[in-house]
Amino acid sequence: MSIFQEKIAFENRFSQETKQLIVLTSKTTGGASKAGKEKLWIASQRVIAYIDEKTGEFYQSPARLEWQIKETKNKIFDFGGHKIYKVLVRPELSDNKTSNALHYFMLIDLIEENSHQLLNDFLEQYLKPVNLNYQDIIFTLNKEYNEFEANYQFLDKEISIYLNCDDFDNNQEINLNSYLKILDNILNNKKDFDNLCKKFACQELLKDAQNWQEDGEENDLINDNQFIKRISINSISLGHNSFEVFYDDDDIFWGHAIVVYGEILDNFCDINFINATIQG
Repeated sequence: MSIFQEKIAFENRFSQETKQLIVLTSKTTGGASKAGKEKLWIASQRVIAYIDEKTGEFYQSPARLEWQIKETKNKIFDFGGHKIYKVLVRPELSDNKTSNALHYFMLIDLIEENSHQLLNDFLEQYLKPVNLNYQDIIFTLNKEYNEFEANYQFLDKEISIYLNCDDFDNNQEINLNSYLKILDNILNNKKDFDNLCKKFACQELLKDAQNWQEDGEENDLINDNQFIKRISINSISLGHNSFEVFYDDDDIFWGHAIVVYGEILDNFCDINFINATIQG
């Protein structure tokens, strides 16, 4: 695909209508990505709240501003963290919207740094910590990513636990109850859960591990018992009925993470493993 075709494909995601928004940026700034053999990067800036300047409507929800660049050294638009700006954008077409909580806008121009009392007040509240005390675990809400985070002693290792609450503000009771039910199932069966995840990861990835060893010219190929023994749990991330478990690979995949995906449908006996992948 040519650069011209990439531009057309990108712009076709968005309406021809332009809007001026007053946006409050996230703490983290910058970022760019591209897929496969694409020549252009898509730069982005996360927004934690914004106001439609024409209608005055106030959106207390995350959004992402996106624009194309040729190289990451020249991002064209530079934003500061937790700053307020007036921007010119094109909203994403409704046909392209997904269930993702983010709203997407194509950034046309960063007009000026701005100020707005509603956004100033929102930021003041946003920066106040939110904690969740559950049994002997103290979770802190990371508002940047809408997830509760905590450290926890799992078997013989301290790990991180995340509760991914994408719509926490809208339905916190249902969200937390579903997450904590899964968490109970896991923590009441730590050893069994860890063993099941390791065995599934081995089942899915052992052949890949052996292929990586061959690429690295190692003589003795890893077996299933060695695979299971070497990997160790690093973190657990929970959704409504789903989980992602991250494992340190002990250099089986040269330092990449192993991630096991699954669901707990009702109780611990109803685990449904979906996939295991290599990341990072």
